[in-house]
Amino acid sequence: MTEQCDVLIIGAGVAGLSTAWRLAEHRRVVIVERESQPGYHTSGRSAAQFAQTFEPPAMRRLAVASRDFFERPPHGFADHPIATPRSSLVLARPGQEDALEAEIEACAALGIGARLVGEAETRRLFPPLLPGLFSAGLDEPEAKYLDVDLILRGYLKGMRAGGGRLAVDAEVTGLERRGGLWHAATRAG
Repeated sequence: MTEQCDVLIIGAGVAGLSTAWRLAEHRRVVIVERESQPGYHTSGRSAAQFAQTFEPPAMRRLAVASRDFFERPPHGFADHPIATPRSSLVLARPGQEDALEAEIEACAALGIGARLVGEAETRRLFPPLLPGLFSAGLDEPEAKYLDVDLILRGYLKGMRAGGGRLAVDAEVTGLERRGGLWHAATRAG
């Protein structure tokens, strides 16, 4: 089977599906996935933690920019909330407190609600911690758990509504440029 498209996306994980979801309304989009279902590997095994305190700073800015989407996805994207509250705690060993305070200041500059907590509070937030091992923590109470399955299904539904197509069991076996066009060969055609 030969098919033409404006955009070919290889891999139907969260990155591929979200890209297809965004482009399908304006372009002919096809996603090829080598597995029998989308989100089979990394996306399907994701820890699904939405935290805005991750390093490096570019990742923080991306998280801040995506927060509204996760808290208020577009109408019809999912039948249930895709994000639910679940705080995040980053720990510091003795001697790392200044670095942790600098991280909190960097977060505050982006409007991220992170706070410094001492050893006793870190152990209250996470009781299995051994005394004396960590001296402080960065608590991000506004962190979220993300429902990866709902997110993947929302992107897939939106991509299809925009006219995009998903081909599964279609591992890419060759990719070359001929006649000004890219040609991709897959196990599905």
